[in-house]
Amino acid sequence: MPPILYSIFGTCVHSSVGTGGLISLLTGEQLAQYGNLEERTHAGAIFTLLVGIVITLMGIFRLAFLVRFLSRPALSGFITASAILIMASQIKPMLGLPKSDTGGIFAIALSHPRDFQDVRLPTVAMSLCALTYLSVIKKLKSLHWTLRLLGDFKELTLLAFSAIFATRFAADFGISVVGDVPAGLPSSSWPLQTADDLALAQEMLPGATMVALVTFLSSFAGAKKFAMQAGYQVIAINELLALGFANLGGALYGAVPTQIGLSRMGIAYSTGVMSQLGANVWVAVVVALVLKLFSSYLYFVPRCVLNVIILLGAQHLTEFQHMSWLVSLRSTRTRQRTYLVDFSVPQKK
Repeated sequence: MPPILYSIFGTCVHSSVGTGGLISLLTGEQLAQYGNLEERTHAGAIFTLLVGIVITLMGIFRLAFLVRFLSRPALSGFITASAILIMASQIKPMLGLPKSDTGGIFAIALSHPRDFQDVRLPTVAMSLCALTYLSVIKKLKSLHWTLRLLGDFKELTLLAFSAIFATRFAADFGISVVGDVPAGLPSSSWPLQTADDLALAQEMLPGATMVALVTFLSSFAGAKKFAMQAGYQVIAINELLALGFANLGGALYGAVPTQIGLSRMGIAYSTGVMSQLGANVWVAVVVALVLKLFSSYLYFVPRCVLNVIILLGAQHLTEFQHMSWLVSLRSTRTRQRTYLVDFSVPQKK
């Protein structure tokens, strides 16, 4: 539901709406104190409803002017840092390291280097093969029509080939796979049904306001970045209303707060998506069909292959060239000041 609603009102053609790492972390912190899984799931729907209401009100009252204070270097730094964090989070599962409390790959390298003894070589080998395939097949598209077909659908073909391999060898080599995926679609319901729900909503409102602001800022930063890169404009008020309606609609189906995913947007841009139809509508249709009909076929998809796809998609978000350009401007101004000091004619007092 959120991708379809966003596609109606959104103005960024590369925006892929769904769950995001940053918003998921913030949402998890807000909901960790609420009961068991069932109670927390219900609280999550109320929380998403509040986030959608706050973002929608920001659009109605035209508070999008706040983003005008975000400079181009600030947006570039935010996107690049987010991309680095996304890519770093994929390295640990690509090495086959188990989940632990020691933190990410940087924490392991600095504080717990002994954990690298748990690296699984078969998982590393599959990750390297996936990286090689995605990097090479794109360059071989012009050699033959079959290679062009593989190159145009390189992520899908990679998932298919790796799943076929995993059906036979995943258990023998200890390669982690996706596993069971629940089938079917959830039914809709209004989250606020009792007086206790209203009290819970009042309690969660400050946290929902904070998540709503971060959702819009992080989403708009990514949308602005790709809009400038592709040569079109995004309208901040439309983005507010689109994200607000997306979260309102998602809350009716028990969704967690949704944002424009930076890594998925990078994948959409790298694969040539140029419309809301490809970025959101067809994505929603395919996800619905897969959950309804083909969820059992996802069992043997290796997790490390998914991590590789996300890593390569996120690398398109980095803007190190912009940073280098800013540094060059600083050095140019320094040389100009030096030139003036050394060769200008001194003025009499």
